[in-house]
Amino acid sequence: MTVEALVQHYGYAIILLGSLGEGQPIMLFGGFAAHRGHLELVPWVILAGAVGNFLALQIWFLVGRKFGQPLIERRPNWASRVQKVQGWLEQYELLLIIGIRFIAGMSGVGSLAIGMTQVGIVRFTVLNGLGAVLWATTLAVAGYLLGSLLEVVLQDLETVEKPLLIGFVVLAVIWVVYRHLRTDRAGRQANDPARDRG
Repeated sequence: MTVEALVQHYGYAIILLGSLGEGQPIMLFGGFAAHRGHLELVPWVILAGAVGNFLALQIWFLVGRKFGQPLIERRPNWASRVQKVQGWLEQYELLLIIGIRFIAGMSGVGSLAIGMTQVGIVRFTVLNGLGAVLWATTLAVAGYLLGSLLEVVLQDLETVEKPLLIGFVVLAVIWVVYRHLRTDRAGRQANDPARDRG
């Protein structure tokens, strides 16, 4: 099966799963694949990304509502981000709930922090849905426009189409692994008693 056929068969599933994490590269991939005619930008690329992003932040919010404080005690390196988000929330509640997903490294912990406050579930759910659609649309359109720009610059985009499609997926995997390792390392350092003695 060719790369193009794989994208056509599994592209929406890849976008949905990728957007459960910090899925910026995956959404750019979706927009680029739509530009090349392998996927449909409207509604499916945007819908897949929005659903994944919505579900991820909704789950973080609900985890924060039920288990927030015990989690922060187990992962003290999250505490400063939680405090920062909760401080912003007092002044910019509506904008923060919609926009938290655009702040690198803050979408998950930020939604958990919001879940630890008095923000109602219905209010968060509605604003989370709006934010997810805005996020998915912005990044998918950016990926689509990137395809248009590359077409102008390279003129014969077909010669690099396959490496670009693979590159987007590889970049997304590297991004997810990097974010995971960075969070894990920060957690180990925060829990290391030798670090406190030093």
